Amino acid sequence: EQVERNLPKKFIYFIASRKKVRFYNKKKPSYSFINKNLILYVVIGNDKRKIKVSIYNENNEKIMPKCELLSEKEIIFYSKNYGDRYYNIHDFLIEFNINLGFDTEINYVGITKEPENRPIKKAHRGLSDVLLNINDKKEEKDIFIIYNLFKVFSDTRNLNLPISYLISNSMSDEINIEKEGAIIENSLIMYFDCKSQKLNKKKEYGRLLNLLKKDMKEKNINKFSFNFDFTNESEYFNFINEKGECCRYFEIYENKGEILIDRIYK
Repeated sequence: EQVERNLPKKFIYFIASRKKVRFYNKKKPSYSFINKNLILYVVIGNDKRKIKVSIYNENNEKIMPKCELLSEKEIIFYSKNYGDRYYNIHDFLIEFNINLGFDTEINYVGITKEPENRPIKKAHRGLSDVLLNINDKKEEKDIFIIYNLFKVFSDTRNLNLPISYLISNSMSDEINIEKEGAIIENSLIMYFDCKSQKLNKKKEYGRLLNLLKKDMKEKNINKFSFNFDFTNESEYFNFINEKGECCRYFEIYENKGEILIDRIYK
């Protein structure tokens, strides 16, 4: 969703990786005249795979626009009625909800006020470490920078209170934006437990522990719950850690001086 311009903005970003995938451009795309599906091939590592795609117009009618592979990474559809449409391979797979059977591995968690510059344009140790670790593996990977926006709410619905509510933190200001961003970032660092962030893990753990202990006590907060909810159901948004574990929901809290995480896997 678009962030309102008058609100302060911070973006949680992931440096992530997926198995390398490319169009097989030695064979031209074609259509099946029986069911009008587009037929083309992609290459995943050394594996060539056939995929079929249904393309619809605005009236939900199947169409067969002329298409061309511009390269192993690019495809274009030509249409006089609907205009030409260009996709890189990843946007194409997401747009047409083509699942290849593997998820997106999170290799780094960060926060920035300048998504146009960080982590791409400025020196970034995390990105360098991820590239080094990924390139050290036998399997080739594609690297992604994923920017996230989190909606933060105060929720008292499960508490035994005379009045319960679910209200946006931007309205209640239970936690200011600096602490809010720090809690989200450090909670995700603890959850994904990326190799590239092991060096600073003790520092991040201590920082989060202090935030949880202090703010949980002052604001009577007993836990923070995270739910990854996406309008697009593409497997590109199934986030896994480096152990291959996938989760859409987890809770994090402090208990007796320790950070505890309750995970719910699919």
